[in-house]
Amino acid sequence: MKPTLILAAILWGGSLAYAQIGAPVQAGGVEVDADKVLSSKSTDSDPRLAELRKNAGHFKSDGQLVYISLPRLFQQAKQAVADNKPIPNDVRYLGGMTRLQYVFVYPEEHDLVIAGPAEPYDADGFRPLGKITGRPVLQLDDLVVALRACGPGKGGTPVGCDLQVTQEIANRIQQKTQELAAKVQSIGERKAAELIAEAGGNQPVKFFGCDQNTRFAFVCIEADYRLKQLGLGILESPVKKVKSYNSMATKPEQPHRFVLESNLEHLFVSPDGMAFELRGSSLKVNSELMGATGADALKISDAARQFVTQCNANLEELCKHMLSWADVSNLADLSVLAALIGGEGLNKKLEWDLSWVLDAKGYKVTAITTPTCAKTLTTFRKSGGYTIFVSGGVALDPATAVQKVAKDEKGAIKTMAARPTVAEDWSVRKKTTEK
Repeated sequence: MKPTLILAAILWGGSLAYAQIGAPVQAGGVEVDADKVLSSKSTDSDPRLAELRKNAGHFKSDGQLVYISLPRLFQQAKQAVADNKPIPNDVRYLGGMTRLQYVFVYPEEHDLVIAGPAEPYDADGFRPLGKITGRPVLQLDDLVVALRACGPGKGGTPVGCDLQVTQEIANRIQQKTQELAAKVQSIGERKAAELIAEAGGNQPVKFFGCDQNTRFAFVCIEADYRLKQLGLGILESPVKKVKSYNSMATKPEQPHRFVLESNLEHLFVSPDGMAFELRGSSLKVNSELMGATGADALKISDAARQFVTQCNANLEELCKHMLSWADVSNLADLSVLAALIGGEGLNKKLEWDLSWVLDAKGYKVTAITTPTCAKTLTTFRKSGGYTIFVSGGVALDPATAVQKVAKDEKGAIKTMAARPTVAEDWSVRKKTTEK
């Protein structure tokens, strides 16, 4: 008898919390135990979303942007540390900015200003959310990690994570599938899936390009797991136009990898080279055949191609429900900012000393426990007579995005004369107010 179709994946859900290295992490629907093994209890969205959206009418946006002088922002953070005081929330959470949209260079003032929409936020320790849109806000810790990974002195190495299905794991799952094929009628699909998952064991998690003991790294692997859930149908799609890869795979499939990667056509520069804009989504979903190389890796199935196409056509809508995707989108934008600073040598041109920020002994990024492996969960389907495995990861490539920067020939980006002036006494100016 042919083995029944199963879909192997790690399940992830819920929100996270800060924890000291080595301490178990438990929050929402996930947990990372003292052995750094990731497991999951649910696939629910962050429970705060419903409440935030219910109360969104109490707040209004004036349609303007928040402007942040990065040199002054870091100076405020440095002064707070020197005074042995907590870094103010508006500094730590970049004034409630929910998306990085502009970067302005002021050579004469030796200043670098970023701008984007901002809103009041729920100051949750791990993932503060805007009270109007429910979108995660940008964080100073993530910017620092991005600068250390992609900024001055870095060679453009990609940043992200990889969820691995080793041959040993694949063999164990395949063997268990064959063993249970004749028993599924008596034990049921759910029990069969549990036994196959147990046989598969733990899947290795690999981080690359950045410090793995950071929120930045944790968000990457969370977003990766959500992608696996969505593709395998373990997570019910929150967007009707996006169907699971599982539901579209109607014939035997080779194992596929699904990846969240940088959108390399995201960055535009003004004719004078002094203003940059990040347009549209910073992410896209991609796929390739697992274990294949070169052109062979791109010979994905029709089902995989449909899934990728649907995800990319509805990415912004997916991000409204899958907060880790919105969060990793912010990380992608911050990484582009860091690569822009490093690649253009902006810190040197502006005579901006970044040594305290780039030194791990200077600005101390909050360390959290990140997983080294994760428990495998499977879904089990009787029909089809074949087994599907998926792998994948998150691969941010900000240096290439900067190299591919496009000229804004139509002048849509604000010109030097139109750029805002940041008040001398504020690193952050909030533009969103409560009714």
